Amino acid sequence: HLDENSAERKEIEDAIMAYYADKAAQAEASRIASEARVALEESRLAAESKMNTSSENTTSQDETYGTTTSREPEVSSSYVSFITPSRPVSSRAEVSSNRISSVYVEPSSQEPEPSSQEPEPSYSEIIDDPQPSAGYMWPVPGHYTLSSQWNEDRDSYNHGAIDISDGGIMNQAVVAAQSGTVILSNSDCVHNYGKGDDGNCGCGGGYGNYMMIDHGDGKATLYAHLTSLTVSSGSYVQQGQVIGYVGTTGWSSGPHLHFETRLNGVKYNPMTEYPNY
Repeated sequence: HLDENSAERKEIEDAIMAYYADKAAQAEASRIASEARVALEESRLAAESKMNTSSENTTSQDETYGTTTSREPEVSSSYVSFITPSRPVSSRAEVSSNRISSVYVEPSSQEPEPSSQEPEPSYSEIIDDPQPSAGYMWPVPGHYTLSSQWNEDRDSYNHGAIDISDGGIMNQAVVAAQSGTVILSNSDCVHNYGKGDDGNCGCGGGYGNYMMIDHGDGKATLYAHLTSLTVSSGSYVQQGQVIGYVGTTGWSSGPHLHFETRLNGVKYNPMTEYPNY
């Protein structure tokens, strides 16, 4: 029963969009730097070719007159200077709300160094999903009842998620739908009880205890109303890793998992990731 138009939610949405805007700026800076390096290399090769041609002509002339001349090619310092973007890039999304415990943003880098190693996972338990599909695992294995559908009409807003709930879901394990990095989280809500249709303790902007995982290529998932989290912002998680437990924190009338899928910060129907549901 999360009010998606509340002021608290707007602060979280602003933080999410700022994160993706920062990533886009970093990607643009990296593109500019790459193009500059290509241009620099082309200039260097052209200069070498020109000097080699000049050296060959000089040798030919010297042989004609019976003399030998040795010359070292001179390379201008402008050929080895590195071109960087003139516009500074923010390295962190600005977040003003004290309800958000942490926003993790990868360090800004104009030209990231390639890595041959995968990030070291920080997990203790992985659950095999009995119904894997479309690359995403179901976030609450064994519990498939939807108490609220995507885009459900709630008078003042439409539900931008699905709610997964049944009679035995309280404290059941929630797993990462796909591997990625936790970029946003809150774990300080202690109001783990149903609050009625209009009840909201205000924690986590109404999400209660929650987290958002960046899976790369602009895709992310968000898990809300958890009893507790087993990972924190900045953690790398594997697909199927237990990341928390179903609860009813924040704006919640009873135990359920509020599950969102996003592309570049924008919500889309989670069920498109589960065509065999």
